[in-house]
Amino acid sequence: MRSLFRSRAVPAVGTALLMLGGVLSGTAAAGDEPEIVGGRPTTIQNHPYQVSLQYNGKHICGGTLVKPDRVVTAAHCTDGASVSDLGIRAGSSYHSSGGPLCRVGEVVQHPQYDRWTTDFDVSIVKINSRCTGRPAPLAEREPATGSQVTVTGWGALSEGGPSPDQLQEVTVDVISREACRRVYGSYAVTGNMICAGGGQDGKDACQGDSGGPLVQNGVLYGIVSWGSGCGRPGYPGVYSNVAALRPFIDSNL
Repeated sequence: MRSLFRSRAVPAVGTALLMLGGVLSGTAAAGDEPEIVGGRPTTIQNHPYQVSLQYNGKHICGGTLVKPDRVVTAAHCTDGASVSDLGIRAGSSYHSSGGPLCRVGEVVQHPQYDRWTTDFDVSIVKINSRCTGRPAPLAEREPATGSQVTVTGWGALSEGGPSPDQLQEVTVDVISREACRRVYGSYAVTGNMICAGGGQDGKDACQGDSGGPLVQNGVLYGIVSWGSGCGRPGYPGVYSNVAALRPFIDSNL
């Protein structure tokens, strides 16, 4: 059953990266077509902590600046990648241009990351120099069930659809872990995960948003991790739980 659930990298790091040119060829100007799964275009000024994780100069995942030289992203975004092939574009509303392209010095992947269950899905990217942007503070507790959180990224505008060059944002509601487990199974959703979205409005993150921020009032609560398709009613997005993963994150800042 796990094969039904997909990480939200585009595509996964590894041999599938050879497909990036074709996957990322579609772009969308603001207002030309539906924004990212029910969202809308935004700018880096509204989300100055947002960065693009790049592989050989191509966007593969999002990330969050948490210190001038540290980025938090998903472990499945960095798993198997050579540090020399990775870069961070910061300070730009566009993943393909603007802002500095910062060199990566080291990637620290959570030692308990599980490729099969996507548990402990977090990596710390250490940058060789300070990167443009304003770091986001880290959550100390989980967001309240029913509260609104915002996801940003350059992911696909619809399931299987094109990816925009301009940053997008979408607001979704946090759902309880118990409700999320009723959808995906009691063992699939661990304490290291939080869930949001899944409503009839179809608002969600999608492929290409992996590793990006889930925030509330500018505080980083989650990291885009996985889900069943994109924007499917009844299927929430699953995010790495920053509060639960703070010991690992803090030890690498």
